Amino acid sequence: MPKAARALSVALLLTAASPSLTGAAGPVARVLPAELEAFTGQTFSVSVEVDMTPTGEPLGSYGAVLRWNPAALRYLSDGGGAAPFDTPVVNRADVASGVLRFADASAAGAAGRVRVLVVQFMAVAPPCAVAPLDLELTSLYAAGSFVDYLPLLAVVDGAALITDFHFELRAFDTVNTTLRWNAMPGAIDYDVIRGSEPNLLDDGVAIRLGPVLCLEDNSADTTIAAGAEPANPDRVVPRPGEAFFYLVRFFDGARNSTYGFRARCSRERLAGSGDCP
Repeated sequence: MPKAARALSVALLLTAASPSLTGAAGPVARVLPAELEAFTGQTFSVSVEVDMTPTGEPLGSYGAVLRWNPAALRYLSDGGGAAPFDTPVVNRADVASGVLRFADASAAGAAGRVRVLVVQFMAVAPPCAVAPLDLELTSLYAAGSFVDYLPLLAVVDGAALITDFHFELRAFDTVNTTLRWNAMPGAIDYDVIRGSEPNLLDDGVAIRLGPVLCLEDNSADTTIAAGAEPANPDRVVPRPGEAFFYLVRFFDGARNSTYGFRARCSRERLAGSGDCP
């Protein structure tokens, strides 16, 4: 056979042996949850998942990079995903710069939605920041067929929304009202105020609380009931048809937090008069 013919035969053989991706469905790699809320100082975990369901094939190997802003999120630790992708090779050399590289492989593979990595962070940005978690896959192969699915891959990044502080304030007893709330990381003490619901006003810039009463100033514990300090229940009850509201803030040695919890950093709550000093 002439050399040209032999070369053509080899080329045709290699083409036939390489599976075609024309019209094939692609896998999806995603950060989960895609969106979460965390207050400053809170730790949380995200997972990296590769969903091979659309391909009908098991995941065989992958290489990936996760990036974030280290001024907003502090890397704490990482761990493997679900077997057989529970012992990834992880390069942590650049986590201080917000880069984590990781890869893994399995001859048998895993089908469907495969969790490949879990990463723990601490939110360090001030409230109202958005901290993206950007995922990139550098390689992606199916087990058995060794098909390269990277050209068909869709990636869904994640984001952490840094919110203000969630006190989960709870009230007990409608006559001798006592309050309890969550301890906040880094808090030195707490202020508690009471206001009247008819005085609340949302002016589009802030939530105006109107006149308030400071129930506890620089409280060392997380209750106005008995604790590290004498019990100080609120023995005043609202007039018929009205209601009281209670709010807490904390001092961390440098600043006071806002009163209450600003879900996704909505308008701040500002007292008109009677605020704790």
